[in-house]
Amino acid sequence: MATMKHVEQTWESLAKDDPLWVVCTDERKKGGRWEPAELKATGEIEIRRVIEYASRLGVQPDFDGIALDFGCGVGRLTQPLGKRFRTCFGVDVSATMIEHANRLNDNPDRCRFLVNNRAELRIFPDNHFSFIYSNIVLQHIPSEFSKRYLREFVRILKPGGLLIFQVVDPSGVSLITRLRDAIRLRTRIREALGIEKAHWWMYYLPERQVRRSLNAARVLDIRVTNATQPDFNGNLVFLDSAPPAGPVSKQYCVTKS
Repeated sequence: MATMKHVEQTWESLAKDDPLWVVCTDERKKGGRWEPAELKATGEIEIRRVIEYASRLGVQPDFDGIALDFGCGVGRLTQPLGKRFRTCFGVDVSATMIEHANRLNDNPDRCRFLVNNRAELRIFPDNHFSFIYSNIVLQHIPSEFSKRYLREFVRILKPGGLLIFQVVDPSGVSLITRLRDAIRLRTRIREALGIEKAHWWMYYLPERQVRRSLNAARVLDIRVTNATQPDFNGNLVFLDSAPPAGPVSKQYCVTKS
């Protein structure tokens, strides 16, 4: 079973190898071919679409408040959030990712980056954020930890605040595939021996477990997105239906009474 220490070690290794590519995978950009300005532009487009999506639901974030980008990586989404909110915090399990984020930070007065390598967010007080966003992050965290983070999101979200996050639903994945993904024994051994580079894995979280973890928070909407598709390169798209096979990316929009 994966531990938070293993998650931290994996993302430290990935951050040292190709940090911009692992936060926004595009085969054309592998091997250090992402230009920082180009990567940042994908974040601006994604955040604009997410804010527009919330507006179509009839909910408006409090832009005078504080935002959180959970699993911020190099700050691809933190910086466009910082342009819109009074302050945006980016947190990540990898200290190396945070070093890159600080180096690429165009707006240090409004974007702040912190390392958090624990399965909780006690670095933040209750009812602190008016907006919390996380995309293509929880899908790479073991489900027992993701459920804790969901509970923490609700704790640190202000009443009336908005939480938007993405997870992978197992509905389109066979039981055999899920079991194989859960074990991965051979690859884990090869990683431990240094024969293979670290991998990020896909973890599944069914809707019933998501809702249970959110407790009394109110789910406003659930949308299928393209975040698990091979051609996802930061170009977030809302889909009319789930793909015919494979993992289903679900984005939840949640508020707190």
